[in-house]
Amino acid sequence: MNNSNAWLPKHLEQENVNQIDYCKLISPKKMSKLLGIHRTTLDRWVKNGELPEPIRENGRAKGWKYSDYIEWLTIKSKTTLRVNQLH
Repeated sequence: MNNSNAWLPKHLEQENVNQIDYCKLISPKKMSKLLGIHRTTLDRWVKNGELPEPIRENGRAKGWKYSDYIEWLTIKSKTTLRVNQLH
């Protein structure tokens, strides 16, 4: 069986990543799912300064820009790599 389209899902997935609107907001509910943490943990990380403050509107958390999320992940992964290299 010739499966010449085996690459297609990865290709489409990468194409979707390239089309992300980096100014679009990630809701707190979606952010907790992306990070695999409970919403209360998300709130605690924000309070402790481990995660940037979300954009707020009328006193309520509206969300984080995708660009801020990607930047935070990049910084977090570099920090994690340094800590792991020390141990």
